[in-house]
Amino acid sequence: MNMTIKARIFALGASALAFTAIVGGIGFVDSHFTIDRATGMSVAAEAMRNHLLGDMMHDTIRGDVYSALLAQNPDDTRAVQSELDEHAGAFRSHLDANTNAPLPPSLSSALAEVRKPLDAYINAAGRIVALAAKNPADARGRHARLRDRLQRPRRQAGGRHRPHDRLRGRLRAGVDRRRRPR
Repeated sequence: MNMTIKARIFALGASALAFTAIVGGIGFVDSHFTIDRATGMSVAAEAMRNHLLGDMMHDTIRGDVYSALLAQNPDDTRAVQSELDEHAGAFRSHLDANTNAPLPPSLSSALAEVRKPLDAYINAAGRIVALAAKNPADARGRHARLRDRLQRPRRQAGGRHRPHDRLRGRLRAGVDRRRRPR
């Protein structure tokens, strides 16, 4: 097979163009996978951030209840109520942010699973703080029952963590799964 110089140059150019197109196509597909992975990691990181801030608000709300139980005068009680309202709002906003995030179905179902008990916890804390302003002794009794009720799931789970701690584990697993190359 005898090719002219013109045909050889044309064949060389066509093979270089084909090679460039293949490399470009691979780069294009890989960049889309990289963007998808980065977006997924960003969503998971934001969900983890919201969850950790919500967990801090959970602990802060518990502190607000203790502050209400120890309040010595009406000014202290009003200050505690104001702080509780602020912390409960922040907690709910972090829960809402995670509920509305584009998370995998397993994480969304875990969020739905813990949302109701956490809302009940926030509402119970509000009732105890309001009651502490009127009847501190009754508020202490209700607090003991609330604490007992909140610890019951942990005891039933064999000493495992609170429901939102299980969610934290699922979030971490989701982030770890996204880090692994596919």
